[in-house]
Amino acid sequence: MLLGIFIFFLVKYKPLKYNNVYIYPDWGYGIGWMMALSSMVCIPLWICIKLWKTEGTFMEKFRKLITPSSDLKMRGKLGGGAYIAAINDCDAKLKGDGTISTITEKETHF
Repeated sequence: MLLGIFIFFLVKYKPLKYNNVYIYPDWGYGIGWMMALSSMVCIPLWICIKLWKTEGTFMEKFRKLITPSSDLKMRGKLGGGAYIAAINDCDAKLKGDGTISTITEKETHF
């Protein structure tokens, strides 16, 4: 989605003007694009680094990276087994049927 918006912006690009008179210099556009790309490049760059460092074929790497860890606490009906974890005062309460009760404002301790 972000890539689509970015490409659409590049296609419809017009130089920015101040009061329809002053056109900003090229170095100003460069600084602006560097600032914008510094936040947009982080996620694709991290994906490329993780794919590079993980061992196996491309599909094995991809499957390994999108599969949740086996030690991840899964709560609710999709947890796939008994819920064995300490529940403190801040966590939602587990009902007998395997679902999690909703947290009310009273229980949030704000």
